[in-house]
Amino acid sequence: IQCASAYNGNAPRFASMPKLIAGHQYILLVSHFTDSQSGYALSFSGGTASITDTTKPALKSISSSCGANKLYINLNKNMKCSSLASDGSDFTISSGATIISASSYCNGFDMDSLELDLSNPLSPGNYTITIKTGTDGNTLLDNCGTSVPVGDSLLLNIHRKSVV
Repeated sequence: IQCASAYNGNAPRFASMPKLIAGHQYILLVSHFTDSQSGYALSFSGGTASITDTTKPALKSISSSCGANKLYINLNKNMKCSSLASDGSDFTISSGATIISASSYCNGFDMDSLELDLSNPLSPGNYTITIKTGTDGNTLLDNCGTSVPVGDSLLLNIHRKSVV
């Protein structure tokens, strides 16, 4: 539907279907007149073009806090904030501690990184952080609803801290 402010009662309210050209990138601007991220639906039909993000969601990188009691995970693309289980159950750690909570750095409704709080600091050594289905019934989901595959993992090395 075309901009409501431009609608004068006589002009057409629906835009014509654009002609998409293979290999070109397009942007769709959706302007929503309320403060929430709900209240509208968007659908596409017909044609053979793929208009979704084809990048498969994945964990990208990991680091720890100086005290090794928090883990910071970067994602390879934006994911829905609502798909992160706040109890940290979307993740497991190989040993040394348990994950007690998870939070994200949301910018509206999606995130590109998150923080995991651990039950205790990790000792120097190697760890594997693996994604699994959380108590919310999913792993992390991108904006198309595609999940990070169960079993996707990151390796983390906690180094010895030197005493000065």
